[in-house]
Amino acid sequence: MNKRVVITGIGVVSPIGIGKEEYVRALKEGKSGVGPITLFDASQLPTRIAAEIKDFDPHRVIKGMKILEKTDDRGVLLANCATTFAIEDLKLDLDKGKSKRKKD
Repeated sequence: MNKRVVITGIGVVSPIGIGKEEYVRALKEGKSGVGPITLFDASQLPTRIAAEIKDFDPHRVIKGMKILEKTDDRGVLLANCATTFAIEDLKLDLDKGKSKRKKD
């Protein structure tokens, strides 16, 4: 079964870089995102290393979005930032698609 896929924008939030440029630079430099766990106490776990996304501040990326008021779930914020980056990379103007219908 052959299916086509179109990549329209890239949004990267990863352990080696946040944003496409930083990520690509880290890849070219052979950087590793693996290191000691710092986001929580892992002292009682059998493994104390992981690939954490460090220095993540969703306020730098998703400015003014209501999602920041609604959740502090890290996974939701990471996904939202990656989506924001992908939309920026696509150079998509979300305002152009807004409906001009009257709201009741």
